[in-house]
Amino acid sequence: MYGFPSDEVVKRLREEFPEGTRVALVRMDDPYSKLEPGDRGTVKSVDDGGTIHVSWDKGSSLGIAYGEDSCRKLSEKELAEEQLNLSRITDILLEIEKQVGPLKKQSEVAREYLRLKDALKNLEINLFLLEYERSEKNKTEMDNKIQILNDELAQTNESLDNTRQEYERI
Repeated sequence: MYGFPSDEVVKRLREEFPEGTRVALVRMDDPYSKLEPGDRGTVKSVDDGGTIHVSWDKGSSLGIAYGEDSCRKLSEKELAEEQLNLSRITDILLEIEKQVGPLKKQSEVAREYLRLKDALKNLEINLFLLEYERSEKNKTEMDNKIQILNDELAQTNESLDNTRQEYERI
C-alpha cells in the first residue's frame, strides 16, 4: 500500500474522474471481489484518500483504492459503442413494451378460457353423476319390475300347474 495521496494527487484524480465518468477496471487487488478487468462502471466520487468510488454495471459499488487498484476512462470510441448499445437496448425495450399490451390481453383471454374450461369440466362431471344416478334409479326400478314379473310368472306357473293337475284329475 502506498499510503494516503497528497492533496495535489487527490485534486488531479477529481479532475480526471469527475462524477459520471465512465471507467473500466484495469486491476483490483481484492481476492473477494467478483469484479474482473474490463468491467465497466460510473464514477460517483473521489474521496480525500484518493479512492475512486464507482457504481459498477455488475451491481457492485467497490471503490478503486489509490495505489492498490487501477481503472481507466473509457475512450470516445468505447463511449460511442456504449451509446449505440444503449440505443439498441432502448429500441428493444420499446418493442417489448409494444408487445406487453397484446400479451396482457392474450393472458386475460387465456385465464378466462381456463376458468370456463374448469367450469365446463365441473358441469360435465355433474352431468355424468346425474345421468349415473338416473341410470341407477332406472336400473333399480327395472330390477323391481323384473322381480314383480318373476313373482307373477311364478304365481302364474304355479296356477297353471294347479289347473293342469285339476284338469288331469277331472
